[in-house]
Amino acid sequence: MSIRVADVHLRGRTGTLRGRVHQPSTPDRALLVLLDGNVDEVDPLCRALCTRAGLVVLAAPVTGLDDATAVVEWAADHAAELGADPHRLLLAGVGAATALAAEVARQATATGWPVLRLLDEPPTSPERTRP
Repeated sequence: MSIRVADVHLRGRTGTLRGRVHQPSTPDRALLVLLDGNVDEVDPLCRALCTRAGLVVLAAPVTGLDDATAVVEWAADHAAELGADPHRLLLAGVGAATALAAEVARQATATGWPVLRLLDEPPTSPERTRP
């Protein structure tokens, strides 16, 4: 499967963040927002998730809850533009960002957002991305 990789500018609460989008060639896939500290370090993981599981993957470098929340809001608002199904939003974190992902998911539920699936480990097959 061929993929397209592009850097994107995301709105964070503390300023602009440089994220990276990995898009499979097939449209309307689930969108995985992968919170991390460095998009370059997680690039191999993102490429694997995109090619093996068929996910659109948005890697975003966040260091605090405000930025993590802003990135997830941005992703939900722009999912269709990224070639993803806006109703299939997944969330995961790497390292310290795992706790941020969990808190964003908790707050999303508490404030009435649409269902946001928190992954405790990234999916590696298309079957694991279906509700």
